[in-house]
Amino acid sequence: MPDEELSEKINAANIDIFLMSVNNSTAGYAEFIKTPDYTEILYFGLLPAYIGKGLGKFFLRWAIGQAWSYGPKWIQLNTCQLDHPHALENYQKNGFHIVRTETHQRRVLLPAHS
Repeated sequence: MPDEELSEKINAANIDIFLMSVNNSTAGYAEFIKTPDYTEILYFGLLPAYIGKGLGKFFLRWAIGQAWSYGPKWIQLNTCQLDHPHALENYQKNGFHIVRTETHQRRVLLPAHS
């Protein structure tokens, strides 16, 4: 994606992005999409060096509080098999419910070697 297009997307008025720092190092991130009806936690995660240290629970609770602070009717969070194996369990322990399950098959096209 060209830099200009990326800049427009992440600087849109309905997007908020936060970084979590530990000892002045970035440990995680959360991106929110705000709409009149709901807030979507679009991206949420920890960098690999910070996984397994108990930070995910703390950061998720913070992200949920931040999402509610926008005044939505509900909060949406999607997950997939690329997420940490305990992500879904953590989301459910913090009040999220499975609304729908979908299976998508995707192909990744690699450029031919010269």
